[in-house]
Amino acid sequence: MKANGELNALIIEKKEGIISYDVQQVNDFDYVEITKSVSYEQETPIHVKWPDRVIEVLSEGELMSTCLHIASNRNFKVFNELISKEKDQTILKMDYANTLLEVDAGERVQLVKEYDQCAMIKYNGVFGWVRRDQVESPLSCV
Repeated sequence: MKANGELNALIIEKKEGIISYDVQQVNDFDYVEITKSVSYEQETPIHVKWPDRVIEVLSEGELMSTCLHIASNRNFKVFNELISKEKDQTILKMDYANTLLEVDAGERVQLVKEYDQCAMIKYNGVFGWVRRDQVESPLSCV
């Protein structure tokens, strides 16, 4: 399992001729609080993964850039710190899904991984991204 991963199990049981289904999820993510609400422009979902992580930066913002995913010819937004130059190409540093989550201040979420500008969280069963300054530090959580 990846350091920022989650183990998911589908449990199928048959008792007295009746089949039941259950899902169990196991992770060690810290719970943190969202400290401020931010609205994001919602985009058509895209999942960029190795080996097709080559992109072109179309417009660079202070925190996020609009990029073209070369393999799919689709535009999407990504946090700047997740972009890297490798040889003569611009690539994403990791597999990436452009799920930007809008979470109200005060909500508790699971913190998957922190970066300088952004954080991956899990909220209501969905993995996605928020700005780092929206997330309470896990050390200050009780």
